[in-house]
Amino acid sequence: MQKKLFWIFILCFSHNLFAQKIGLNPLTFLGKEQTKLSTNARTESDTIVLKLPFYDDFSKKMGIPDPALWERNGGVFVNNTMGVNPPSQNVATFDGVDYKGEPYNFVAPTSSGFADYLVSHRIDMSKMIFDSAVFFSFYWQAQGLGDQPELEDGDYLELQFKNNLGEWVTQWKQAGKTLAPFKYEHLQLVDRQYFHKDFQFRFRAHNRLSGAYDVWNIDYVYLNRLRKFNDFSLIDVAAVKQPSSYIKNYWAMPMSHFLPRQKTLKTDTIRSTMYNLDDNFNAIAYQVVLRDLVRGDRLGRLIDTAQIIDFNETRQIVALPLDSLPKDRKKMILEYEFRLNTGEGNPLPSVNLRQNDTIRGRTVLDNYYAYDDGSAEYGIWINQKYGKFAYEYNSLEPDVITHLDVNFLPLGTNLKGETVNLYVWKNIGFGNSSKDTMLLVQNTYITYPDSINRLVRIQLSRPIRVQGKFFIGFEQLNENNVVIGFDRNTDSSLKMFYNVTNVWEQNTNKNLKGSVLLRPVFGSVITSNTEANLEENINLYPNPTNGILRLEGKIQSAELIDLYGKILENKSFRTFESKEIHFAEGLPNGLYLVRAKLENGNFVVKKVVLSR
Repeated sequence: MQKKLFWIFILCFSHNLFAQKIGLNPLTFLGKEQTKLSTNARTESDTIVLKLPFYDDFSKKMGIPDPALWERNGGVFVNNTMGVNPPSQNVATFDGVDYKGEPYNFVAPTSSGFADYLVSHRIDMSKMIFDSAVFFSFYWQAQGLGDQPELEDGDYLELQFKNNLGEWVTQWKQAGKTLAPFKYEHLQLVDRQYFHKDFQFRFRAHNRLSGAYDVWNIDYVYLNRLRKFNDFSLIDVAAVKQPSSYIKNYWAMPMSHFLPRQKTLKTDTIRSTMYNLDDNFNAIAYQVVLRDLVRGDRLGRLIDTAQIIDFNETRQIVALPLDSLPKDRKKMILEYEFRLNTGEGNPLPSVNLRQNDTIRGRTVLDNYYAYDDGSAEYGIWINQKYGKFAYEYNSLEPDVITHLDVNFLPLGTNLKGETVNLYVWKNIGFGNSSKDTMLLVQNTYITYPDSINRLVRIQLSRPIRVQGKFFIGFEQLNENNVVIGFDRNTDSSLKMFYNVTNVWEQNTNKNLKGSVLLRPVFGSVITSNTEANLEENINLYPNPTNGILRLEGKIQSAELIDLYGKILENKSFRTFESKEIHFAEGLPNGLYLVRAKLENGNFVVKKVVLSR
């Protein structure tokens, strides 16, 4: 069979091929085999004893589960991107990587066993009377936007209770299955063995251990007394879906590209959703406030309105962007906060049901473009040696690319230390790669991120001038798949191109919708060899300059570069000497770049204007 790009819906090591055009696998992270912590061993959590009610809808924060309720290091990741229409914002996701994002077994790719678990702190149930009707409930979903847990592979999720002998007893078990809506489970505790002072419960997943395979999501875990057998609702209206971007088509954009045309680039409507978990209708009001997290100030109120939401209804909530944003800022992180006023009372006095009434979205205006929202639910790859991938962007202003941000993901084989070729193209010869207009090819070591959803910043060997449409991408240099993070909550699929037979083809696979975590970075940035470091800086003055440019900072050397990448001057400096760069006579007025190497080995690239 001819090798091409393939759509792989994860699964087994041999890979199920559907003869499509793109390779897709669950995201996974580099790591050594992990040893599970014994939940019977004494830990710091032994000092925490909870009382009923126990309630967590995971909306308090993302990342690790709330340590006030759960034991640490169980591998579960709290997020708002993996669930499909959950009952409230954020879900707890189970898969084959631990709490650091590392596979439990990266040595044997087909190995399976118990992976993520979520264990409650001890709960004193010794004084519960048996007629108090103690019930345990939760919502669950298989797969979500991740990998499907397979029945035939022995994948399952289970719920266990710890009895008075310290033994874990299975109460509920679900075998692997395809994606379906979140399902509600409701169990009554009636057995005497669970009414003791050291009661605990835990969820744990049995699945493949070499990556983020076999995904399960749970939400809205609730244990309490005095509940009813048919208690299937709670007086709670929750914000659910992550708000959409403030700007059209992108989640991040260079500030200097956005401001001149912000009225046309801002989105028409910012959207989120809310869900009514009650079996009665509710009247709610909501407001949306916009802030700039860089300066920490409030920019305005986007909406303040009210409406009725029916029982068990999901309702869209919306806001309109401001007419214009401040024009005196070099960077903004826009945070728009949807806050519900539900009037839902206080059915659980010791529980804060209002914590899920607020949800926030963020859009970045800085120095890079991003189609993706910053989360990777899958990984994309090329199933061909010397196969190439290209990603189309459009620079709205003349500018220079100095770095690429990439979310490399290890999968199957550890490629750390091996290389790929990174590319920047002015144009690709659609249907004929001999007509490519290549601006840069650079051989680069593969570096894996050190945490979930982190991107590695790679400095280009020289700045690349672009305007209008351009492409960035990579070439795989051997048979091992180079995997890059893939966001399934956004869609820039028509911007993706692949080349495995010296012919460029556009991705038109309707099943492959998402965005690659691969971004161009422009202009004045500071970075180490792998990651941005915004705590260091240098000063250049005067700017514009009439020919003599002075530099301040811990600078070891500096290059003056034109917009075509030609080095015009290269100077080294001693620590305490005056640092200057002189523009040669005859250089035309206009934009130039200064690339300074700092004493710690990091680099700074800044723009400077020559005006004689």
